[in-house]
Amino acid sequence: MKNIKLIFVLTLFSMAAAHSQEIRTKVNESTFDLKPDAVKQEELDEATTFVFAGAGYGRRTGEITTGFIANSTDLPVIYYQSTTDKSPFVNGVSIDLGFRHFLPGNFGIGLRTGLFLNNEPFFVQKNPGEKAKQNTYIYQGTVEGLYRHYLTTKKTSFVYGSIGLGWSILNQTQKYRNTETQYEEGFFTFRPAVGINVPVWDVVHLYAETAYSLAQGKVTAGNLSLSQFQVSAGVQIRLNSF
Repeated sequence: MKNIKLIFVLTLFSMAAAHSQEIRTKVNESTFDLKPDAVKQEELDEATTFVFAGAGYGRRTGEITTGFIANSTDLPVIYYQSTTDKSPFVNGVSIDLGFRHFLPGNFGIGLRTGLFLNNEPFFVQKNPGEKAKQNTYIYQGTVEGLYRHYLTTKKTSFVYGSIGLGWSILNQTQKYRNTETQYEEGFFTFRPAVGINVPVWDVVHLYAETAYSLAQGKVTAGNLSLSQFQVSAGVQIRLNSF
């Protein structure tokens, strides 16, 4: 009898264990193909709208205004140009301020104002030991058409090209002894440029740009050029939301 009871108990345990294993197997099989939902990465809006400010180096090219017309103090009176040396008038500081907005498709429009500044004195050729003071300002205003190309799939850093059309105005004053002369002239401006934009922190982007500003025409004394090569760098502040 005891053997029968023992066999019966063992049989029950065996059936219970088999049934438990079957349930566990079914549960595991039913959940095997279940996968957790993928966490969606937050997508940020592209940077499209900027204000920018920068500074750099400008170098004038072509026929530029050098000295002024002076006259001798002895009789007979002789009129002459105080200097024809271009070197003091060629190099200067270039300053940029503007606004740019990129449209869908990576095309964009912009407004840019610029200033070329040079205030290096020069020697008067008839009096080699004496210097004359001069201040040269070239103001620029252009409307830009832009196109950009992203460097990464995250659409952050990009290179861009632009074509600017507008106007340049020269204001140049020169002072020698007690005489001061002033000259003003303006020409249509064509300004192609290429640059790179890199985000560095929050809404702050850094940019670097190389451009050639073509502005020249005829004046009473012949041809005059306000053209210049420009290399500049600065900050672009993103205005549109993330």
